Amino acid sequence: MTLALMPQSQSEESQKKINRDSMVLRSELRAWWVLKVMKPIEDFLIRKKVSPNQITMMALLCSLIAAQLLSQGRFLFAGWMILLTGSLDILDGRVARATKETSAKGEFLDSVMDRVQDLFLFAGLAIYYRFEIWILFWVLIALTA
Repeated sequence: MTLALMPQSQSEESQKKINRDSMVLRSELRAWWVLKVMKPIEDFLIRKKVSPNQITMMALLCSLIAAQLLSQGRFLFAGWMILLTGSLDILDGRVARATKETSAKGEFLDSVMDRVQDLFLFAGLAIYYRFEIWILFWVLIALTA
């Protein structure tokens, strides 16, 4: 069933864009996610004139919600919010490139907000595992890395 949803052929340029956007997912899943799921959202955001920086801030808000869910031990919902956060992080760059709104300030904001999002998520885990000393220790080590 999933194979039917995956793109049959892609241009070299399209594949390069997909590879640039995510190095974590397998190429087939990544192609499906970017072309079938995110591309329509990207087009919608461009039509509605949502700026890349606004998308970055939406990702920050989603990561804060994910951190709250992590702190409560609601890992399934937190995982979905983290997926949304990561998708928005990809979309801000794609929208910036598509609308030719790339800038050094925007790249800096995106990079800083990525680290703030990491901080939020690790803080959520630290709060949840505050009484599990060894797990808390490793969460704090990961936070400082």
